[in-house]
Amino acid sequence: MVEVMGKAIKICENVYIVNVEILGLSNWLSTLLVIGSKGALLIDPGPTINIDELLNVLKSEFSDVRIRYIALTHIHLDHSGGSGKLIKFLNDAKVYVHPRGVKHLIDPTRLWEASKEVLGDLVYIFGPPEPIEPKNLISLEDGSTIDLGDITIRAIHTPGHAPHHISYIIEPFNILVSGDALCNLFEGRIYPVSVP
Repeated sequence: MVEVMGKAIKICENVYIVNVEILGLSNWLSTLLVIGSKGALLIDPGPTINIDELLNVLKSEFSDVRIRYIALTHIHLDHSGGSGKLIKFLNDAKVYVHPRGVKHLIDPTRLWEASKEVLGDLVYIFGPPEPIEPKNLISLEDGSTIDLGDITIRAIHTPGHAPHHISYIIEPFNILVSGDALCNLFEGRIYPVSVP
């Protein structure tokens, strides 16, 4: 049963969509919060520009929850660009990412420059990514799991939108978090997602 609570939507026991608007658009990015008995995990915290709002929602609606992990579907700015800023507020949280994304999170210079080449001035909508210390990064292979106690997050390598793309299955609920591995639907039309 779906339950709306402020900016968070409960989709099942201990799994929430945290709805943070990007440029006034809601439901553009689904940041998921998964709360297990051994700590909580965020999937795709979004761009740097939205981290302050995300932190405000987490503080107001989940103040008693300790977020220990961030899992990224891929390193494009709209999904993961804010991870470096966010991690500064999460006391030693670990960031899970495909092995091909690790170096770009340690030093996001090439990611930022490539994004500027592709997106032009639109890149500033997302804000520049901040680096993440190697000690906070965990490389996640196909089939790897993240143990939250009573909940397990299983990684599935789903290249296509990006060669380093990972989808996640939240067990025991069998919820698939596909990131951009599937297409987006706008006004009744399906468009392939391919922005780097």
